[in-house]
Amino acid sequence: MDIPLPIAMTPEQLTALQMGQGIAHLQDPKTRRTYLLIEQGQQPSLSDDYFCEKLNEGISEAERGESKRWDVEALKSDLRDRYSSEQSKS
Repeated sequence: MDIPLPIAMTPEQLTALQMGQGIAHLQDPKTRRTYLLIEQGQQPSLSDDYFCEKLNEGISEAERGESKRWDVEALKSDLRDRYSSEQSKS
């Protein structure tokens, strides 16, 4: 599928870029994956402010009881399965 470039941005994306001085973190609401939108010519970086914001969000969620224990072994197993699946596609 050919995607015509450039793709128009939403007003929210433009606002996020302006507030982030050319860098915006966008999250897919379905997958909760975060994407980095960068103005062409900018150097990408994850700022201390970004990490502090995300840590504070996690702490707030935990305080509200919206978190669960982290099962490291289940995560490792899931990542191995994903990696194996990606390798078989190649």
